Amino acid sequence: MSTWLTATFLSAPVSVGSPTEEEAQKFAGAVEPVAARDHLDCWNLVVIREQSGPRLELHCLGWRSALGNTWITSPLVRIDLTAGLVATFSKHVYVLGRRDEGLDDCMRQHLLYALRTWGCDNVKWLS
Repeated sequence: MSTWLTATFLSAPVSVGSPTEEEAQKFAGAVEPVAARDHLDCWNLVVIREQSGPRLELHCLGWRSALGNTWITSPLVRIDLTAGLVATFSKHVYVLGRRDEGLDDCMRQHLLYALRTWGCDNVKWLS
């Protein structure tokens, strides 16, 4: 587990980073290979953890091939790494391409944009 940043969401402190294996396993399962919304390349899993409780959300952040831009999914409901697919709360399926290690500047900026759009404030990078 690594934590990239801290923030406040609806007055609750949260941490944002990469999930532990245990956190990711909570979302593991088969994803039905329906028509995918898009293909995500250079992707990372991103976890948003409520610091005072067990609540967490998992997202996939990467490069959306069809639109040619950075993208973060709505919360994930299922991850199927064997099939290379993720399913989201908004009922979209994404095909996973190459996984990335860490976040480049473009992905960091998109993550900040998404967090602020979702209502996070007091965002502080830890490294």
